[in-house]
Amino acid sequence: MDTSAIRARGEWAFADFENLNVVGDRRTLSQEDLDKLVEPARVRPLQFCMFLAALFGEDRMEKLITSSVQQVKALRENRRTSLVHEPALEDE
Repeated sequence: MDTSAIRARGEWAFADFENLNVVGDRRTLSQEDLDKLVEPARVRPLQFCMFLAALFGEDRMEKLITSSVQQVKALRENRRTSLVHEPALEDE
């Protein structure tokens, strides 16, 4: 079986993803503009779950998605904690 086509679909879907750009963009949008993005964004997680379920089955899809949500929460919490406890710079 050639896995390159499946890998390419996954890589293409998240090509050049950088969450800092998203944060920057979000800060420039009004609440009205953000509200317009909710409905189109709602479909993406569903589509990705369908992709994973078709590829690996429902049980493994659920484990992957649940694990990913937990990892994102931990990463964001660690980032918040590290920003609060950033070491002071010494004078040169």
